[in-house]
Amino acid sequence: CFDRFGILWVNLIPQKGDFLGLDPLTLQITIKVNLENIVPTYRFMRQNLRLIALSMKDPVGFAGVFEGMTDVILFTPNFSKARHLRHPNMKNFPCIRKSANKFFVWSSDRVIYVYEMGNSIDQILLQGSFRVENNPIDVCASTEPGLIYVSQDDCTLRAYLGEKAEYELRLPKSKMTRLEQTFADSMLGPPMHTKSRPSFLLMAMHRF
Repeated sequence: CFDRFGILWVNLIPQKGDFLGLDPLTLQITIKVNLENIVPTYRFMRQNLRLIALSMKDPVGFAGVFEGMTDVILFTPNFSKARHLRHPNMKNFPCIRKSANKFFVWSSDRVIYVYEMGNSIDQILLQGSFRVENNPIDVCASTEPGLIYVSQDDCTLRAYLGEKAEYELRLPKSKMTRLEQTFADSMLGPPMHTKSRPSFLLMAMHRF
């Protein structure tokens, strides 16, 4: 997979190889994480099934899933520190995805755990979880609008509200000049908002 800096990450650890960061144009190796160098610290690394890069404005680290574990394990960029994300009610192998400013964990039990990304692995915080109608195939997110998109095995794509939201019933002040704000306050009164909508509310569905 690609990170936000354009590096193509290739995980060969399941084949007893290394974790490689490639230049997407030349396919030259720019970063190489040697399996044998991290196994003494993390013996479970030999059971790695998936490893993805996490980044915001700067690299945050990596997230991995491992055979026989429902924990998702986060690593710092140099693999000097690890943090377990535990999901005790998860009964099956977890899937992971980083999209926009969110990190998702889910499995075939149809519960999606939503984490808010941070600038370090310790700042990745659980926002909440929700159950979807059918088995998720993939999950991604957008920031504007703040939605979570879930493709499901009933041939549907469903969009859920990414966080609690309310909207002004008039043009936001940030998009008006000071003179326009004066007229709006005089003629319309104080800003009013729509009724607040809860996180993870189903907003739209399309069947293919």
